Amino acid sequence: MEPTAGIVLSRIQQVKPSFPLNRLSITFGSVPYFQISVLMSLAPCSLTTMCLRGIQKDSAILAASLMQAMAGNGKTLEVLELVGQLSTTLIGTLSSCTRIQSLHLEFNKSSATPEFLWTILLSMAALRRLYLGAQIADLSPGTLSLDAIQTHSLDKLEHVEFSGPPAIVGVWIEHICVLHVPMLSTFSFACSLGTPTNGAQPDFATCVQRSTRLACKGEGIPLRELRIGAKNKDTPIPFALTFGCLATCDQIQILHISTTKLHINSQDIRTFIQCGPLMKNLQELYLVNDHEPTHGQRLSLYILRILAQKCTRLTILQVSLDAKCSAGDLEAMQREINCERGSNVLHTLVIPRLSKSWDYTISSAVAFSSLLDHLFPKLRFLEFGPTQPEKHERWWKGVNEMLSVYRRISRRGVTVV
Repeated sequence: MEPTAGIVLSRIQQVKPSFPLNRLSITFGSVPYFQISVLMSLAPCSLTTMCLRGIQKDSAILAASLMQAMAGNGKTLEVLELVGQLSTTLIGTLSSCTRIQSLHLEFNKSSATPEFLWTILLSMAALRRLYLGAQIADLSPGTLSLDAIQTHSLDKLEHVEFSGPPAIVGVWIEHICVLHVPMLSTFSFACSLGTPTNGAQPDFATCVQRSTRLACKGEGIPLRELRIGAKNKDTPIPFALTFGCLATCDQIQILHISTTKLHINSQDIRTFIQCGPLMKNLQELYLVNDHEPTHGQRLSLYILRILAQKCTRLTILQVSLDAKCSAGDLEAMQREINCERGSNVLHTLVIPRLSKSWDYTISSAVAFSSLLDHLFPKLRFLEFGPTQPEKHERWWKGVNEMLSVYRRISRRGVTVV
């Protein structure tokens, strides 16, 4: 709030019967407490969205009081975000917010036990979206008897997202797995890696393994989208060992894997396809790897051939090609598959990054566009990374222009992006 906020609030206070307040966002520490007291005196009964950030130990009680006052005792509040040191008192006020549909809780400290937190969450019958985040590694997930919650349900919950160290995220995943969530369609979690966990705590691979319980038809959950993220600046994550378990997920249609460093090669993908039903049913696949591999674990051009032939339901694919490739390599592959024209329905291909040693020549642009036309006859959108050197942008433009020519020849339109 600006320094003049106190004056503005005083004027609002004078006309509060005719001042409907629907949304409120406050960052504690940047707003004087007396201004918050003026806000509390407004006590509107129409507030639907509230965001309270920067909550510290000395402001938790004030935040709880403000939430109660501003939300008409929680009877109108539908969207709530709380960030900071979330005390038991503050979490307890959620029990009166019976209409909340979207809840965002981001902890850097909390005195609330897991039992208390889930007791409150399970009382929110209208909840559709849930985000739980932990900002620091030493926040204890505590202990919780799974028997205490496995007979309960969140019947309207559609979207769940967890974020934090794997020791905490892994426990939260275990909790959500034992609940009855018959409407859950999207599950997302992201782990910040760095501090090794002890043997009694879940690591990132354990988090991935536990998430598969939500993604199989036998569990009775209509999960359609699974998003997994990891911030791992130091040690690359081995794809086969970490994500191989996802191959058994037989109902996922959208899979998004995002890491800072990932060890993956074309053989990993081939094995992944052969080990389970996931890739046969998948419609959208995103493999996001921020850094180009340096230890021989690279995706070559053959990944496109494998996916074109084996994953015929894919409509959107995002993948980086980090292996060296020349015009001769492109032409040789096309000769190999000349009698195997793709029968897939892929319409969007996103390639954020090519190898630094990629052959950016006119002949390679012609060969690459011809290969893409052969592998993906339905391709309409070809996109590349936003930060490309000018000469590389010209190369991509040439590839798109050649694809347009192929589409006109075959009377299939292509949109150049």
